[in-house]
Amino acid sequence: MRRLLLFGTFCLFLGAFLFFSGCGNRKVDKVYRIARDRSWYPLNLLGKERNLLAFTDELIYTIAANQGFKVDLDSASHNALKENLDRETFDAIVTFQRPSREMLRSYEFSEPFFLLGPVLVVPIDSDAKSIQDMKGQVVGIQTGASVVYNVDAVPDIIFTPYENILFALRNLAEDQIDGVVMESLPAHEYVDSFYLGELKVVPPPLTDDGLRLMARRDPIEKDMLNMFNEGFNQLIKDGTYYDLLQKWGLYDPLTYTGEAAQ
Repeated sequence: MRRLLLFGTFCLFLGAFLFFSGCGNRKVDKVYRIARDRSWYPLNLLGKERNLLAFTDELIYTIAANQGFKVDLDSASHNALKENLDRETFDAIVTFQRPSREMLRSYEFSEPFFLLGPVLVVPIDSDAKSIQDMKGQVVGIQTGASVVYNVDAVPDIIFTPYENILFALRNLAEDQIDGVVMESLPAHEYVDSFYLGELKVVPPPLTDDGLRLMARRDPIEKDMLNMFNEGFNQLIKDGTYYDLLQKWGLYDPLTYTGEAAQ
């Protein structure tokens, strides 16, 4: 009887050892397939598609190398990304979809690694530091975007809808309105070009919308997302993140205003 108990205990320990060893090997040996849409449809990137793709790819590869996991970057159309994620063709996808409460029931998301949320644009000599400073003033906004931008968060602002947000920027430059809320990347591109020295962006973006990794709710994928988040925060701390932004001709969404370009 005693021998049987000892044998049973030995088997339990052996099984536990093999299980955890197997889990460890599975994490180390696994190559995570991460897909992205190279065209970034339907984002309006104004010719920065290749810049953002190169930045994203190098960021992911750098984090993987630093954190000790392997990745294989793949491509798929916008409509096929989530479908192939659900089919387990991919382990994760690059998405700008919001991690809503409903989505979080089935999927895990990384921290955003490039913010794309809307920003406030004001005259270059404005003292505004945030959207709250625009109370009682007229702010242009894209028609139909009120829900996306959550404009009700500051009810005292007079929001004026524009079918074409470029007309809003022109009115702002001509002092007909006091500010414009619009998509982040186009705002920076126009402030850097047509309205150089006239308008500026007030950082940070008004929402945390941006590029993230999205994966199924699974321990293996969750472990990868945790490593990605840890690696991303390390790149922020050591400055590598900002070096990559500069290398690929992008801006830091948290700090860029356009004022230094004048």
